[in-house]
Amino acid sequence: MSAALKLWVAAMGAFMLVRALGLGLWPGLVAGFAYGFLPFGILWLQYPHSSVWTFLPWMLWAGERIAREGRLRDAGWLALASAGAFLGGHPESAAHVATVLAIYGAIRLLRLGEAGRRERLRRYGLMALGGVAGGMLAAAALLPVALNLRDAAWVEGRATQGGFHLPLESWRTFFFPDWWGRPTGGQLPGAPVNYNDRAGSASLALRRVWPAGTSLLAVARRAG
Repeated sequence: MSAALKLWVAAMGAFMLVRALGLGLWPGLVAGFAYGFLPFGILWLQYPHSSVWTFLPWMLWAGERIAREGRLRDAGWLALASAGAFLGGHPESAAHVATVLAIYGAIRLLRLGEAGRRERLRRYGLMALGGVAGGMLAAAALLPVALNLRDAAWVEGRATQGGFHLPLESWRTFFFPDWWGRPTGGQLPGAPVNYNDRAGSASLALRRVWPAGTSLLAVARRAG
C-alpha cells in the first residue's frame, strides 16, 4: 500500500466512523484529518505498523454498525477491514487493533439498553464472526507466521537474552519526546541509538485508543 493510499484510507475511515455515530460533516472532516495525519502514522508511514492501524477506524465503523443494527452484511464489512489489518505485515499491531475492537464492542453493547441479553450476545457474535472471517481471508499471510513462530530470530533472542525493556529514565520521554534532542536537529549526549523506538509520547500512545474513546464518548453524549 502506497503512503498516499494509507493516509487516504485512514482519514476516510475516521470520517465514516464519526458519521456513523450521528455527528455532522465538520466533525467528520476534523476526525479524518486528525487521524489520517497524526504524528504516529506519519513517523511510521514507510513501515508495516501504519498499514495495520490504517484499518482500525474501518473496523470500528463496521463494529458500530453491527452494534446498532445487528446485520450480517456488516459482519462482512468487518471481515474485509480485519483482513486488511491482518495483511498489513505487523502481527503485533494486528493483535492490538483486534483487542481494541473487542473492548469497544463489549462496552458498546453493554450500553445498548434497547436490546435484550440474547440480542446483545448475537451482535457480539457477529463481531467475532467478522474478525474470524477476516483472519481466514488473510490466512495466506497469517499461517506462515504462526507455523514459523518458534523459529523466528526475535523469539530465539528473547529466549536466550530475555525480553527487552526500556531503561527507567525513558519515562520522561512519554511527556517530552524530544528530551534527548531530535534526529533532524542533533541529539544530546546519552541519547538512545534508535530515537523512534526509544522515545515515548502521550500523543503517540493516545493514537492507539483515540478512535474507540472518541466513539464511546459520542455515544454517551447522544444517550445523555
